[in-house]
Amino acid sequence: MIDLRLATLATVALCLSSAVIAQDAQPPGPAQDAPLPGGQPNILSVSDNVTLREGDMLSLKCKVENAGSDANVVWFHNLIPGVYQRLISLGDIRVTVDSRISVEVNTATNEYSIKIDDVKKEDGGVYQCQITTSVPVTRSVTVVVQTRPVIIDILGSEQISEGMTVNMSCNATGIPEPTIYWKRMNNIPMPMGDVKYEGQFITIVNATKEDRGVYTCVAENGIEEPDSRDIPLLITFSPFIVTPRAKYSSETGATAELECVIEGYPDPVITWYNHMDEEVTDFGAFRTKNVVGSDDRKTSTLQVNNVKTEHFGAYRCHAANDLGEADGYVELSHGISAASSVTMAMTSLMLLLLGSLSMMS
Repeated sequence: MIDLRLATLATVALCLSSAVIAQDAQPPGPAQDAPLPGGQPNILSVSDNVTLREGDMLSLKCKVENAGSDANVVWFHNLIPGVYQRLISLGDIRVTVDSRISVEVNTATNEYSIKIDDVKKEDGGVYQCQITTSVPVTRSVTVVVQTRPVIIDILGSEQISEGMTVNMSCNATGIPEPTIYWKRMNNIPMPMGDVKYEGQFITIVNATKEDRGVYTCVAENGIEEPDSRDIPLLITFSPFIVTPRAKYSSETGATAELECVIEGYPDPVITWYNHMDEEVTDFGAFRTKNVVGSDDRKTSTLQVNNVKTEHFGAYRCHAANDLGEADGYVELSHGISAASSVTMAMTSLMLLLLGSLSMMS
């Protein structure tokens, strides 16, 4: 009997589907109409429009009068308004195969309710309660399912040459629509000037080596945590050398360290030369060391152990890649090293203090 009843009710609902679609033209939202005269079918009230989050439970109610039989009251979900509707229930029978949905009828109050557990994004949209008589009576409820932001597409040129134009884009989904902004690592200002730049697109004209680094797209809408994705931007440029100090002093027998700071991409090859323009290698008194810092700058150190008189003079650090080359010059001269100067100053201070204490005693 139940199968026969269900088949009959489904046939009735399908026959009236065109009438339901015709009702879509009315604006969605709850309505409170006065009862129709002569005991005609009427929907007294429906639930207010609902906003909730994924994973919540949705409950919709429809209170009717003069519906005739339970079979005349149905719930629809407009998946594509005016095009495709999902029949949820006929009276107290769940028609959809979705097991998350339950149907409840309160005959004492003439309320027809549907509940959806673990709401998903696809459950959003317009729901319609309808009395399927010869002249259908329909009321609508709009359901908004809020979802966390998700970045679905991020594009950008990961490697360009200095002077070119860079275009980056970031697209995200979420309800409400996410706000998209860009930032750089370590709060480095964006090429536009501020630490953050709001917008889906970034254009960097005439890019310089200072524009290289990691760019982060962030999408947020207040629902759960923001989503973020990185684009590493590599800019090729010829080597550039800075010498923190031009002159170094050392006593004979001590250890001296000479430094050059190098930038360049692709990674430059670094070579040291002495005042005779001879290449200095890791042999005898000399040791070289290259350390990459967090800012991609490379510090190259030439260590001279057990300094001798012949070690004094000018030194050149040379950096070269496919785009060019550069040189930096430093000088090692005989004298008191910085470390020795500090030691002597501390010794003098200690002697002065000891002298003062002895006089007081």
